[in-house]
Amino acid sequence: MQLDDGDAGTAAKSSWPYSGNTAYTQYAVTGDYAYNKDTVAGDTYTWQPTVPAAGSYRVDVHSVPASDRATNAPYTVTYNGGTYSGTVDQSAGTGGVWRSLNNGTLLAGRPGKGLLRMAGRDPRRPTGAFPCSRDVRDGVSLPRSDRS
Repeated sequence: MQLDDGDAGTAAKSSWPYSGNTAYTQYAVTGDYAYNKDTVAGDTYTWQPTVPAAGSYRVDVHSVPASDRATNAPYTVTYNGGTYSGTVDQSAGTGGVWRSLNNGTLLAGRPGKGLLRMAGRDPRRPTGAFPCSRDVRDGVSLPRSDRS
């Protein structure tokens, strides 16, 4: 199952403008992605997919690397009974890059909380720090990990 930015079940808090740079958007899921480049704490983007069947799923995130991307974009995944928090280096790689965050058990239906939340600003980055790196959000994929 895959969910793209802007699909039903996604939500942005604060400013996440879409990129118009075709040198990068050609590598994005469905040809577009948004970013957050300000230093405002609390800016988030949330994916909340409808899970077709209960089971263990791997959570993968997609971004389009570039030199101005965050090296520590923070993500929080909410599973049945727990959470996982980690960061992704969105500056590394070429083209469009999928990175795995973690495996976890999800119940069928729509989770009560956002499954995957990406903070737009790393709380360790001081307010007003320049240059400010971009945190990119593009897509999330949830392949089943409990089947061979």
